[in-house]
Amino acid sequence: MSRGKKTSLLDIKFGELNSSYLEAENAPNQHSLSHRRTSISSAWRAARSDWYTPDLNVGLDSPAYALILRSTQQKRPLMTNSVQLLKANFNSTSVNEEVLVTEVPKYYTYKVWPLEYNSAAHEPPKSLSEVKGMHQGRINMAPDAFAEMGSSLEGVSLPPGLVCEYRYGNKYGIDTIVLTKVAGEQFQFQGVKIDDSWKGAVLQTHMNVPPAPQAIIPGNLMLIGDSQTSSVTFRSTLKAGLKAKGITMHAQWKSGTGVLAWGQKSEGDYWEIENPYGKLFSEVNNFRPEHIIIELGGNDSRVYFKKESAYGIRLRLWAKLLIATGAKIYWFGPSFSTQTGYDPLRQKIRDFQRNIFSNTSVTWYDMVPHTTGLTYQANDPGVHFDQSSYKTWAERLLAAAPLANISHTAAPSA
Repeated sequence: MSRGKKTSLLDIKFGELNSSYLEAENAPNQHSLSHRRTSISSAWRAARSDWYTPDLNVGLDSPAYALILRSTQQKRPLMTNSVQLLKANFNSTSVNEEVLVTEVPKYYTYKVWPLEYNSAAHEPPKSLSEVKGMHQGRINMAPDAFAEMGSSLEGVSLPPGLVCEYRYGNKYGIDTIVLTKVAGEQFQFQGVKIDDSWKGAVLQTHMNVPPAPQAIIPGNLMLIGDSQTSSVTFRSTLKAGLKAKGITMHAQWKSGTGVLAWGQKSEGDYWEIENPYGKLFSEVNNFRPEHIIIELGGNDSRVYFKKESAYGIRLRLWAKLLIATGAKIYWFGPSFSTQTGYDPLRQKIRDFQRNIFSNTSVTWYDMVPHTTGLTYQANDPGVHFDQSSYKTWAERLLAAAPLANISHTAAPSA
């Protein structure tokens, strides 16, 4: 699509969608609308040949364009086929985790406006706002769409106003719309703001693939953790001890985070594990560590102590993606807590992690022996240690596996 000043929403050629919206002032990758309506006839007369020209006789596998109207994150894992979906809907407790698509613990469904919607039977919404109104009913009547399985669109929230190519697929045993790649255009419509957070994950060559793993740098070690890792004393003691062994440590941390937790009692993905250009992997790709230590799980215990299946799906995904970097992966379990009723929940997470990683090349380490008998902060009893105890914890780690024998010439002994 050209970037000329006179280019307008008419050029998008979305049929009746244009009857509700206004002429767009064009800016690179972003368009805003005025309140003057355009007619359907003029919209189709202005159609451009460099966008898709419908020819349904060619077959439904021909690419077409659709506009994202709404994105909805689904809370339950995606089923592999319609039979398992039926079983899950009838009695979700009867579904074993083996029948789930474990690579897709988080996915989105969409309401979309396909290019072919050019008849009076389909009236477009006048707004894409999340506020209740008549436009919500019209959005609800729009077709459902899914991201193509295995593509980098999967697990990414595509915002309203984004244009995607699609094909018809058979995800649930019925013909449905499958979004295959970003078309490279994003428009700002009434009721929504431009959201370009998706670009890092999917806007390279439109059908993005994760960057090829780069050669590791011998002696580089990355530590990923939560508030325990935020202790300056803990990090500096580890860093100095590892430096004496010829190891360079780089740490990233965020308080309140976990594998599935972001904040003590909420879900979230601060680390953007499914985004090859997100917080975690952008650091990994830059630092290219030979060793990666993950110190996460304590914050997951408040929410996931009874949900081994959901937690296992997520842990296996972390393991799979981290192992693919070529680094040696070590996982440090939750530290010991004397807070009333808290450590039994953390023990559940320890057990989950130990069992799940036993079938992977990730080496799991119990932190209870290293954190028992330490002194806690007066204003945070039972969870976070005072600085002297953080130093003791780090020294204990340096004297034990895997750090005691770690080097950049041979894998450390377990």
